[in-house]
Amino acid sequence: ETLMTADIGTVYSLHEVIRAEALSISQYLVGSALRAQGITEKPKFNEVLPLNAQTAEVARLAINAYVTCLLEDDDKLPVSYATEATVGVLRLAGMAVLQLPAADNAPVANQLMKAIHQILAEKAPCQLKYEGDANHEDDEDDHDNLVMDAVTDLIGELAKVLGPNFVAYFDEFQKLLLKFAKPSRAHTDRSMAIGCYAEVIAEIGPASLKYAELLLPMIQLGLADSMEGVRRNAAFCVGTLVQSTGTALVPHFLNLLQWLHPVCIRKDARKTSDMGGADVDNALAAVARLINVSAASVPLAHVLPVVLAALPLREDTSEGPTIYQSFAQLLHTNDPTAVSLIEPLVAAFGETLTKASTAVEETKAVSAAALKHLASTAQFQPVVMAYLAHLTDPEDQQIIQQRISV
Repeated sequence: ETLMTADIGTVYSLHEVIRAEALSISQYLVGSALRAQGITEKPKFNEVLPLNAQTAEVARLAINAYVTCLLEDDDKLPVSYATEATVGVLRLAGMAVLQLPAADNAPVANQLMKAIHQILAEKAPCQLKYEGDANHEDDEDDHDNLVMDAVTDLIGELAKVLGPNFVAYFDEFQKLLLKFAKPSRAHTDRSMAIGCYAEVIAEIGPASLKYAELLLPMIQLGLADSMEGVRRNAAFCVGTLVQSTGTALVPHFLNLLQWLHPVCIRKDARKTSDMGGADVDNALAAVARLINVSAASVPLAHVLPVVLAALPLREDTSEGPTIYQSFAQLLHTNDPTAVSLIEPLVAAFGETLTKASTAVEETKAVSAAALKHLASTAQFQPVVMAYLAHLTDPEDQQIIQQRISV
């Protein structure tokens, strides 16, 4: 109450830092109210948590304070903190928060979407405060990192909460997002815009196809960009677009592979380093997603050696399960190209299980299951045993043998 009471609460303080901190802290009060009610798990997709009166009131005060800040505050720090806090509350309570009433008794989601549109249009009070002319617009200016990056993160979170129902809102948002992806914009703008598209596409499923014609030229330019962050997000966007649209983009697969190919080549200077290279990691995962959707539409004899040569992953190890499961599936179906590359594939699986590997546990589980399956077949058991015999570190031998014997 001290934080959020209308007019006198600290979220309405005259001092921007105090407002910002109060807005940020209030999301944790929502979390405390949820736990006090016995709600300890995040809501599932489309689940509306049954908030009791006290929890609903705390959440209502918080989300309305955030939206009011986005719409009216003329300082960027509180706006960015309010945006981040909105993301936090959505992760805690999901759809239930969006259905809470605003001052006009309509769902607060309406005002939230209005606030996002205003910020994307760069017309929010915090963006106009220092403008000599409120109608001034310069497409070549770099975006305001503090506010715009937070808002694009919020758009991605709303897509997770609303799924395909977010399309109606994103249809309007993406019109404003497009200008940030122009080649003339700063690389931070381009990376932000492409990344936002990728996050939304990952959540809205087949409806993503309506954006394909717009996205493909953007992806092509992004993959050829001189900045790693732009290439990384462009590669991620390829993967989410293909995964969400299924076989609909098969006619574009060869073009996508041609665009991805240069990014999949790991530079020698980085082959023994874990510094940088997330663009390569995301490109490899994008290729794996193409294979998962339609292996028959991918020239595996040319593609698999390139992917294997760029492993292991260096920075974005969360992409590991997608890549290694793709390998495992090809071997499970006895794909001729995968079978012909059984030795480097076994070595790739094995590397993820060594003590020096940075692979996430899910990747290790996929690799262990794949090696266990291969070791149980007469055709591939000798290859697995030969790989283990050639390991120079006895500890690695023991670790892998234990994992595949479980």
